[in-house]
Amino acid sequence: MRFKEKYKTIAQIIKNKIHENQYKDYLPPLKDILSEYNIAQRTATRAFDILKRDGIIIYEKGIGHKIISAPAVLHERKNLRICLIKPFLHDLYNMPRSHKYISGVLACCRKFGSQVEIYNNKKNSSTIIAELKKRKDIQAIIFIPGYPGTYNTEDINNELKKFRIPVVTNYFELHKNLSQVDYGDYDVIRAVFTCCDINLPSYFFSLNYISEWVRNREMHFKSIFKKSGKIFKIPDTALMDWEPEKFFRIGYRTAGFYFDKLKFPANIIGVNDYIACGALKFLVEKQISFPGENRLIGIDNDSISSKYMLTTADLNFYKKGYYTALHIHKHYRELAEGKKVDCKIPVKILQRKS
Repeated sequence: MRFKEKYKTIAQIIKNKIHENQYKDYLPPLKDILSEYNIAQRTATRAFDILKRDGIIIYEKGIGHKIISAPAVLHERKNLRICLIKPFLHDLYNMPRSHKYISGVLACCRKFGSQVEIYNNKKNSSTIIAELKKRKDIQAIIFIPGYPGTYNTEDINNELKKFRIPVVTNYFELHKNLSQVDYGDYDVIRAVFTCCDINLPSYFFSLNYISEWVRNREMHFKSIFKKSGKIFKIPDTALMDWEPEKFFRIGYRTAGFYFDKLKFPANIIGVNDYIACGALKFLVEKQISFPGENRLIGIDNDSISSKYMLTTADLNFYKKGYYTALHIHKHYRELAEGKKVDCKIPVKILQRKS
C-alpha cells in the first residue's frame, strides 16, 4: 500500500474506534499504536495530523493525544427515508449474507428513527434509479450492484452522482467515485498476516475466478507475505455459481493438486472460509494435524463453514449493513454536499478454542 493510502487508512480506523468508544479520553501511547497497527512512526505521525486537522484530537505535551470530539457528531441526521438497492440472490452462499446485511441496515435505521425502502436490482438497476430520480421524498441511497454484466459501472456511477442526496456503496474497486463503506482487502490480509508464524512458509489457496475481491486478496497477499508466500489455484476450476459445496470441493482439489509442493509445518490460508475448509479436509486425510505447528486461517467468518475454522477474519455482513447506514446518518451533511467520504470497517480476527 502506498504511504499516503496507508496513513489515511490508519487515521480512518482510529476514527472508527473513537466513534465506537474503543478509545476514550486519550489515544494509546505511541509505542502501542505502532505495535497494534504494525506501522512506522512516520505513518502514525501523518495519521495523527489528519485527526488533528479534523478536530478529533489535540496533543498535550508530556501526556499524549487527547480525544476532544467524536468524529462527525455535529453533522448527524435522523428520521431519514433511505432507499436500499441490492440484488436478491437466493443461492446458499449469498442469501445468508443478504439477510444479515439488510438486518444490519434496519437495526441502525431504527436507532435513528429512519425508514427504509428496499429494491431488488438483480436484473436491472437503471430502471430503479430512473424512478427514484422522480421522487422528492428520498434522503439517501445505499447502492449494491447486481451481477457483473447486468449493468454498466460507469453509466450507473454517472447516474448516481446526479442525485443531490447521499449515495453510498460497499465496493471500493467498482465505484471509486462514490462514497464507500467496506472492509478493505489490504486490512483483511494484514490481519491474517498477524496470525501467521512468519518463520513458516505460507500458502494461499485461491480461485480461478475473475473477481475484484479474489484479485485484491491475491495482490495484497503477494505484497505482504512477499517471498515466504505462494498462491495456489487450479486452472480448470472456474466458478460458475456460488454454491458453498463447489467452493469446498475447489479447496479440497487444490490441496490435493499441489500437495507434493507443500512443506510442513506451514501457514495455510484460504481466499475464503469454504476454500480453507475444503483444504483442511484433504490435509487431515493426509495426516497433517491442525492445530499445532500448522496454522489454518480462513476469511469471511461464514456461518456455515467457519464453525470448522479455529481462526478466521471476521467480515461480518450485519456489521457491514449497520456501518453503512450509520455512515449516512453520521456524515449526512458532507455526503449531501457531494463530498466523497469513505469508511473502512475494522477487521477482527476470531480465534476459537479447539
